[in-house]
Amino acid sequence: MKIQPTSYRMTVTDAILCLILADRMHQTESAVIAAAYRARDLVRIECRPVFTKIIRCGDPRLWVENYLKLIEV
Repeated sequence: MKIQPTSYRMTVTDAILCLILADRMHQTESAVIAAAYRARDLVRIECRPVFTKIIRCGDPRLWVENYLKLIEV
């Protein structure tokens, strides 16, 4: 059985973890935005609009904090 190649190299969970780590390590909006730009190019095409919204939102660090509250971490 042949495995089909995929166009993505990262799952959405991996990409969001990168955003969380960028926020925790650098504590700047620019670090979260830069991580979102890099992650956006590595996830599935269907998931890319989510990362575009994170990049364009007013406060990406607040988005990360709200996400962590949502998953109760």
